[in-house]
Amino acid sequence: MSDLKNKDELAEYLALALTRVVDPLGLEVLDVACLPGVLQITVEDPSGPIDSTRLSSISSAISVELDNLTFVDDVYSGRYALEVSSPGLERILKTTEHFSKFIGAKASFKLKSTTVGDRRFFGWILSCENDVIRVALDPAADSREIREIRLDEIEKSRTIYEWITGEKKVNNSKGVKQK
Repeated sequence: MSDLKNKDELAEYLALALTRVVDPLGLEVLDVACLPGVLQITVEDPSGPIDSTRLSSISSAISVELDNLTFVDDVYSGRYALEVSSPGLERILKTTEHFSKFIGAKASFKLKSTTVGDRRFFGWILSCENDVIRVALDPAADSREIREIRLDEIEKSRTIYEWITGEKKVNNSKGVKQK
């Protein structure tokens, strides 16, 4: 696959190729990151968490598929570490489907260097239509400050999980109690 121009194109191609492996298992390829010496694959089960036993078998199936894709060895000179994981609480957002799935969620954004204005910010996803994401920068304000971002302007984006504070758990001889 020598016509791949960069790691982003390789990642996109691998995401499509690995979909053939994970779709029959009821999974979705969320992200492929081609890092120096490391190939990171993130998969998700829309019906719930993936335990370590299942993740191990998924990793094996992905490894077999990668062995059949000779261009991966060409790009990595035959040596790379494969990391297969499921997402944590915070989710990577790359596609319109990702953003649409998390409307209302708080997200962080890092825009490409060609963008004018603040490149790093966070806000609440309002909508995603025609590759344009509308983000409220302050949802508590009556007149919301809204920023519209084209999908191709985004370098990185992910949801932000906010921990609820104020509850304290205390262990005692009779179990755990809320305080």
